[in-house]
Amino acid sequence: MILFSESIMNKTINILLSLFYLCVNCVSVSQEWNTLDVYAFQTLTKANERWIRETENRLEKNCDKKIQSLEKNVKELSKQVKQQALYQEHTEKLELIVREQEKTISKLKVERMHIKKVGTVNRNVLVPTEDEREKVRTTEGGVLRQPGVKQCIRSFMKQKRLLSPTTLQPPITSKNIAFYAYMSKSTPSISIQYPIAFDIVKTNNGNGYHASTGVFIAPETGIYVFTWTIREYSNCRHSTQLMVNNAAIGVIHVDTGSSGDMSGTGVVVTHVNTGDDVYVRTYVVYNNCQIFSDIAGRSSFAGWKLS
Repeated sequence: MILFSESIMNKTINILLSLFYLCVNCVSVSQEWNTLDVYAFQTLTKANERWIRETENRLEKNCDKKIQSLEKNVKELSKQVKQQALYQEHTEKLELIVREQEKTISKLKVERMHIKKVGTVNRNVLVPTEDEREKVRTTEGGVLRQPGVKQCIRSFMKQKRLLSPTTLQPPITSKNIAFYAYMSKSTPSISIQYPIAFDIVKTNNGNGYHASTGVFIAPETGIYVFTWTIREYSNCRHSTQLMVNNAAIGVIHVDTGSSGDMSGTGVVVTHVNTGDDVYVRTYVVYNNCQIFSDIAGRSSFAGWKLS
């Protein structure tokens, strides 16, 4: 049996104790590192979550701004498309007016040529030719005799009876230039600066008013009176202008408020030249809803020339 000395035993015990303490410290350090790793992971996770939330908020705000910008662009484009459609419709109406005026001018030229022919016939009846004078001249005591005035008048009346009764048209005078028209039904929503057509014509002496476009073309130069009535109902409002060519001469505004039914009338006295266009249109602002017209109250347009 091998025997160890006391010193060797002590050294051995010290070595074993040192190893034991070393192992205990290693376990402690490992636990501390594990604790530090968990804390760092949690801190990093929270930072990542905060960054994700901030990124989502930024993206959401940017998306909202882009959506609002796109909606605004879409509204502006829709507005421009509607205005282009209105301009095109107004251009087509003006082209229709031009064609109607060309037809009227052609008819007037034909009537003028016919009137000239009738005037020539009348002059030939009233004024005898030189051959006719020679035929009726007789010598009585050296005095020349010519047919009297009564004979010329009888010849003219006989010639007049042979003419068609529709050949001579009474001229248009200031006493019979007048028009009155109203809307047959309520209009749909009307946009800015839109000419209003009053399609039911009750009076049109002088044929100056055109129902398809709502434009009165003055047959004569002079002082005219124009009046227009606009009816609104149930939270609708409109400002309307009386236009002479491109100049606004008068304006009225009708607003029913939250509810109600009311009408507004404008009256203008102004000088108009031959061929000027007179019409009613909506103003550039203050337009909402439709303009009403039914058996309970009409939206109308009228005018006449002062004598």
